[in-house]
Amino acid sequence: MQVNGSVSGAFQAGATGVQRGQDQVEQAAQSIASRESSRPPEEANESRRGAEETRQAERSQQEQSQREEPVQAETRSEPPPNEASDRSVEEDIVQLREGERQAEASAKVLETADEALGSIIDVRA
Repeated sequence: MQVNGSVSGAFQAGATGVQRGQDQVEQAAQSIASRESSRPPEEANESRRGAEETRQAERSQQEQSQREEPVQAETRSEPPPNEASDRSVEEDIVQLREGERQAEASAKVLETADEALGSIIDVRA
């Protein structure tokens, strides 16, 4: 029966999508947690107060050190370590949110397939 195959395919796709979303959320959460646990407590506390506050303090320190030291031509292709770390955390948070949305969308597929199957059963009964 073609309709039954379509519904079971929807169930399979929904279940697979939920699992993939959960896996993505788990990986992102572990990455964020490992990043936080690998930092010294002082740095972890600073990151909790906000990345912007930390960046502003670093900028102030850089400006002060530039005033004290002779000006040197410096080209830096990589961001400072804390900014690179913040970007990685931001990317992990985006991955976490994407996983959540994937799981939610797949759960909706399962819900719709369940309703469709219920309607098919009602029609046949």
